[in-house]
Amino acid sequence: MKRVVFVIIILLVAGFVTRGVLRNIENSKKRVYSISDIQKEQGIPVEVKPAEISSVKRSVFYTGTIKGKEQADAVAKLQERIEKILVKVGDRVRKGRIIATLSRTNPSARFQQAKLNLELAKRELERVKALYEEGAISESELDRQQNAYNLAKTNYESVEEMLNIRAPITGMVTDIFVEEGQTVNPGQPVIRISRFKDVELEIKVSESDIHSISVGQRVVVRVSFDGKNFYEGRVDRIALSANPVDRSFSVWIVIPNKNLTLKPGMFASAEIILEEDENALVVDKNALMNDDSGAFVFVVNDDLTCEKRSVIPGIIDGDKLQIIKGVKEGEKVVIRGQNKLKEGEKVLILD
Repeated sequence: MKRVVFVIIILLVAGFVTRGVLRNIENSKKRVYSISDIQKEQGIPVEVKPAEISSVKRSVFYTGTIKGKEQADAVAKLQERIEKILVKVGDRVRKGRIIATLSRTNPSARFQQAKLNLELAKRELERVKALYEEGAISESELDRQQNAYNLAKTNYESVEEMLNIRAPITGMVTDIFVEEGQTVNPGQPVIRISRFKDVELEIKVSESDIHSISVGQRVVVRVSFDGKNFYEGRVDRIALSANPVDRSFSVWIVIPNKNLTLKPGMFASAEIILEEDENALVVDKNALMNDDSGAFVFVVNDDLTCEKRSVIPGIIDGDKLQIIKGVKEGEKVVIRGQNKLKEGEKVLILD
């Protein structure tokens, strides 16, 4: 009888235990873990990127048109018709060479009259010389005729020179502004001569940028025909006053043109380097945060805890941010997920 009772008690206890175990299993299935629970156990998910050494620069961009650093226009001296253009674009000329002529047939030029007067004076001088050699006239009469001839010759040469258009400098013909047969006015540009071993790019700079630009600054110049390459230039001079119309300042950039690939009239873009550091410590610019204490970033330590670091930021260049002080090369800097971080919290680094 006692044995039966004992068996019954054992079976009842086993039932209660089994029921309790089943209840605990059921309850564990219903338990929900929150994000904060997971973060406490595994850490706050973040993305990091090590601080590294790289070059950075801060630039401004402007556009302009290339011209010869030294160029000059040959101009007409009279209101007259262009008779002949003696050069073409691309020709190299020396200073003083006749590159165009004006009409010699128009009475307004008085060329034909000057030419006739010279011929008459020359014949008369020859006649007077013959008489003088025969002793028929005095030396003073010969001198008088010689002076008359010299005056006619000077007048002829002066008129002829007014009809010749000469190259004002040695260089290359880069533009011809007129056509043969066209009437020009005194002072009107006819042909442009340029020297472009060095070329010049004039840009118009805004008031907001002009104080950051100084003579000697490096400039990267690009032209549309040669998008893969760039040309190094320097700021040569800066206007001292603004254009009253648009309040811009003219800045002239000189570009070496050793191979003569840059031609006057080409459209170009200029990147003026305002600041540059070839050996800067940089982080991803997304890492930077600010609060009442100033700029800071989060750095992940070896034990996977985060550390709030006050920093002095420098140049921003695309995605790169220069850190002047506050971070060392190779340290892991949080670039995403830092908005949820607090000093000393554990993090989970995501690949």
